[in-house]
Amino acid sequence: MVKAKSGRPIQFLDEARRLHSSGVSSMEFWNALCGIDGQLSRLFPKQTDRIAFSKTPEWKKFHELWQELQERDKKTNHDFAVATSSANGTVILRLPKSIHMALIREAEHEGTSLNQLCVAKLTAQLSEVVS
Repeated sequence: MVKAKSGRPIQFLDEARRLHSSGVSSMEFWNALCGIDGQLSRLFPKQTDRIAFSKTPEWKKFHELWQELQERDKKTNHDFAVATSSANGTVILRLPKSIHMALIREAEHEGTSLNQLCVAKLTAQLSEVVS
């Protein structure tokens, strides 16, 4: 479990605040902190730690900072505003059972949720396309 005295939640939030004030986009912010090999997976390598961290005030503040950046990006980047206007955070995806099972096994091996694994994989692909 993540304990406040461990300093990891504060370390994560400190990095989030540094990035927030540096002028990065909301996507760069998310990728640096929550993408593959991001701060989150380095500080909280176990799924149980990540789950516990997601219930802390530091995680809530991180989300507030991220939402601020998204709102700024909507005002300053027309393409981002258009692309995100209908986004609600839910995607329904139909997969062949073999791919579904392979993803489940990989998530178990990585000690993460299926959702978090898929988000990380999609984020990595999007980063390559956008860069």
